[in-house]
Amino acid sequence: MTFHTADFAATATAAALATDTPALTSTAKLAMEINDKHRKVVTLGRTAKETAAEIGEMLIEVKQGLAHGEFMPWVEVNCSFKDRAANNYMKIAKTKIAQPCEFARCESIADVLALGKPKPSASEETKPERRAATLDDLRKVERLRALRDDPACTESERAACQRKLDEIEKEIGKVDPDAPKTKDKAFAQTNAEKITDILLTRKFDNVDPIVRNSIIKALVHTYGDHPQRLRNFLKALG
Repeated sequence: MTFHTADFAATATAAALATDTPALTSTAKLAMEINDKHRKVVTLGRTAKETAAEIGEMLIEVKQGLAHGEFMPWVEVNCSFKDRAANNYMKIAKTKIAQPCEFARCESIADVLALGKPKPSASEETKPERRAATLDDLRKVERLRALRDDPACTESERAACQRKLDEIEKEIGKVDPDAPKTKDKAFAQTNAEKITDILLTRKFDNVDPIVRNSIIKALVHTYGDHPQRLRNFLKALG
């Protein structure tokens, strides 16, 4: 029988490794398996949920063998993923046992984790994002409604107005018919107060509140439907 030098070297190396390498603990072996399967989860497709469930089962086994509060520190030291992933793996394993039919129908890990969560209604899923209405939007709506409701308006003109209304309200939502007027009056009130205070403080040191309120009401009554005039007046004073 011929014994080659290379065979002898390989045998000697294996023997040295066997004697020098300490035996792995049961949890260390599980950690190696867990990390190996976690790598598979990253690369696998639909079958990832099965591997994820296996990881979860092993994590549950580790957790049951540790004292309270020791599991997450163990995950941090021994696993290549965070505590959130560990919780998800265990949840998947528990779902596979508790809801086998639902688990089988799931096509991904995300589907399994979504089991039991309330699904958004069809209206919520299709609900468009809306922006805040500007004063210009409200005035456009008011003008378009007036044109649409004008008896002299033709059917084609009425349809065109309605299309534009629908486009605007799709972005900002349904507009209260009185919204433009309400907003205009609010602007008029604010500007009237500013104008009154500027005029009175230039002429008087002490202003009677009753006089001040009377002037404000008069300005709002006169210019309330034309807030731009009050803004122009305020700019002229500034």
